[in-house]
Amino acid sequence: MKIHTSSPEDQVLVFLTASEEARAVQSALVQAGLTCRPCVCPQELYERLDNAGAAVVSQEALTAPVMRRLVQTLDGKPERSEYPFVLLFDSPGPTAREAVRLLDLLEPFGNLTVLERPMRPLALVSAVRTAVRSRHAQRRARALAERLQFDLHERDQCLAGLIHKLRTPLNTILNAVEILDRVGSPNLPAAEQRALLRRQTLLLARLLGDVQNPQAENEVEMERRCSCGEATAQAQEGHRAAWMAPERLLLVEDDAEGREALKFLLGLHGIDVAVAADGPQGLALALEQAPDVVLLDIDLPGLDGFAVARHIREQLGDRVRLVALTGLGQERDRRKAREVGFDDCLVKPVPLQELFRALTFPPVEL
Repeated sequence: MKIHTSSPEDQVLVFLTASEEARAVQSALVQAGLTCRPCVCPQELYERLDNAGAAVVSQEALTAPVMRRLVQTLDGKPERSEYPFVLLFDSPGPTAREAVRLLDLLEPFGNLTVLERPMRPLALVSAVRTAVRSRHAQRRARALAERLQFDLHERDQCLAGLIHKLRTPLNTILNAVEILDRVGSPNLPAAEQRALLRRQTLLLARLLGDVQNPQAENEVEMERRCSCGEATAQAQEGHRAAWMAPERLLLVEDDAEGREALKFLLGLHGIDVAVAADGPQGLALALEQAPDVVLLDIDLPGLDGFAVARHIREQLGDRVRLVALTGLGQERDRRKAREVGFDDCLVKPVPLQELFRALTFPPVEL
C-alpha cells in the first residue's frame, strides 16, 4: 500500500500487531485523506511521537513494558502532554465495571479515545480526525503561550530599563532638595515646600518599586526609606553629629547633573570628593588615589560597576569601602553586588540619612 506524506502534524502513527487489521486501518484513513505512518516496533512509536499528530494503537500492542516506556516518553517533554491516542480493543465483557477498570489502567495517556472491535471505519476516521484536530489545537495553544511569555519578558525588560532610567533623575532631585536645605531660605514656607518635594520624590520611587518588585517587602522597605527622608528633614544637625564622614571619597557616576549635585551635597558635609564619568576612569582614579570610600554607579560606560568593584577589591582589598549607587533595584542586582565585593548597595533615589549610613566605615546606626 502506498503511504502518503504530508506535514508532520497531519501524520497518524499506526502501531498494531495484527497485520490484517493494520492494513484495514491504514486503508480507511488514507481513503479519508489522512496520512499514515506505520510503526513496526515500539521504538519507532516512541521516536516518532513528536513528528505526528496522533497515534492509533491496539490493545495487544500495549504490553506492560510498552505502556511504562510510553508513559515515560510522554512525560519527558511538556509538548507531549495530552498526546492524542486512539485505542482499538476487544470488548472487556458484559459488565461496566470491567470496562471502567480498563480505562483506569489507560488513564496516564490522558487524551485517549477507545474504539471497541469490530472496528467501524466511520467511527475510526471520525476519532482520528478529532485526535489530529486536538493536536493542532494543542500546538496552537502552546505557540500562543510561548509568544505571550516572550512578549511578557520583553515588556518586563523594557519596564525595568525605564524604571532604571527614572531613578537617576529622582535621585538628582532628592539631592537638590538636600542642598536647598543647607543653602536655601530658612523660612517656614520654603522649608515646607522642600519637605513636600522630598516626600513626593520618595513616593515616586516607592511606586516604581511597586511596579518592579510587587512583593510586600518592597512596601516595607520604601516605608523605611520615606521615614529616613522625613527624619533627615527634621534633624539634619543631629545626623551630622552622629556621622563620621570619610575624608576622601570617589564618586563614579555617568549622569553629569546627578554627579555634580551629589558632589556638591557631599562637599557641603566636608567630604573631599573626586569624580569619574565612566568605568575605566573610575578604576584608574581608585587605584591611584586609594580613597576611603568609592560610591559607584553600576550601569557605567566602558566598564560596568560590577567589574570596577571586582578590580578595586582585588587590588586594594578591604582598605576601601565600596558602595553601589544604582537604579537597578531588583534582588538579583543586590545579590550580585554582594558577590563582587560591594559593602553596601543603595537604590536610587537615596535619602540623605541612608547615604550617610552607607558611607561610614564601619557603618553606624543613625
